[in-house]
Formats: sequence, C-alpha cells, structure tokens
Amino acid sequence: MKAGDRQVLKEILKRSDIAIHTIYSIIDKVYDDKLAVDLNKQSMKLEQIRNKAKRKMEEDGIGLKRKFPIERTLAWTQVQRETILNTSTGHIAEIMIQTNTKGITDIMRVINRNGDVSKAAVEIADELMDFDRITIERLMEYL
Repeated sequence: MKAGDRQVLKEILKRSDIAIHTIYSIIDKVYDDKLAVDLNKQSMKLEQIRNKAKRKMEEDGIGLKRKFPIERTLAWTQVQRETILNTSTGHIAEIMIQTNTKGITDIMRVINRNGDVSKAAVEIADELMDFDRITIERLMEYL
C-alpha cells in the first residue's frame, strides 16, 4: 500500500457516501419520474464504486472507523434548506450537480496532495470522477 492510498480511498468513500445520502434525502421531493429513475440508478452505481473502495481498503488492511455522520448531517440539512421553497425538477438537478462537482473537486484535491497513490486507488477515484462528470451532463438536461 502506498502512503496516499488511505486518504484517497477514504475520500472516495466519503464523497460517494455523501452523494448517496443526498439522493436518499432528496428523492422524496422529486416529482419528475425520469429524474427519480436517474437518481436511483446513480445511487446504485455509487454503491458499486463505494464497495470497490471498501474492498481495496480491506485488502490493504486499512480500517475505516466512522461513517461520516457530520458530513451526512450537513448534506441532509443542505437539502432541507435548499428545497424549503423550491422543489422544481431544475432546482433538484442543480443541487445534485453541485454535490457531484464538489465530489470531483474534493477527490482531485486529495489526489494532488497525496502524490504517492497506487494505480488501483487512482483508478477507483477516476471511475468515481468520470461517473460524476457523466452524471452532471445528464442532470443538465433537467435545468
């Protein structure tokens, strides 16, 4: 295991967990069936990526002690605050675009700060960031 793997894999878990939790927090506010289906598909793919990162951590003997309760609470609070007056399809899509964009930014920051990262960890990070980019493009159709 390389030195930066722990931080990168932890960030992958955190960002995928926050995105999944945001989807679960927002899905009951979605009135557009197509968007609801897209969000559910996104959560399933995010689960797959998160599980890859978990398996890699287990293989490398990296333990994860917490499940990001503060980040989950902040994501839930943001969804509630942002949708109090506006639950339009476009607004929901915009919230999800912001979540995915932050995910890409945070993962890139961790990779750049931890130069010694294994190819396997970078591949999982790239998979998540590529998926986020595709998701953003798809969500822009709802704006």
